[in-house]
Amino acid sequence: MVEGRQATLYVASQAGAPGLIKKFTHIVIDTQARPEPEELEDLAAGSDLLILPTTPNHLDLDTTVKAVELLKTLNANYRVLLTKVDSRTKNPQDARECLAEAKLPMFKTEIPLLVAFQRSPSLGVIVKDYPDRRAKTGWYRYQDVGKEILEIIPQK
Repeated sequence: MVEGRQATLYVASQAGAPGLIKKFTHIVIDTQARPEPEELEDLAAGSDLLILPTTPNHLDLDTTVKAVELLKTLNANYRVLLTKVDSRTKNPQDARECLAEAKLPMFKTEIPLLVAFQRSPSLGVIVKDYPDRRAKTGWYRYQDVGKEILEIIPQK
């Protein structure tokens, strides 16, 4: 649930997504890291919004900038989401400056680097239910990303 709007969220693999199109208003498709250009073209053609998660390190940022070069030629709607952000370092600020220089649209929200993201699956729980006081922060940040998404994509 995001800000009083209840929505069913179903996360699908790229292969399983086509069968869900008629059942849901919004579909999140999780792809492999660094999809091939042909896959990126297919995703851009069939998506309202592509979310490009990247960590704030230089190698990942370079890869993201290269992926965006293709997306720009496709007139795709996309946003970069900074993940695994360690707020104790200067990397997030440097990453935002790099992305701004490249004129890439970014989410305002950043996803923090938390052990709960790594450990919650081993307990069979989602991050908000992981027994760590900071785990809910990760959950709330993803809710904030959801709010931003709902502001960006057209309502159907």
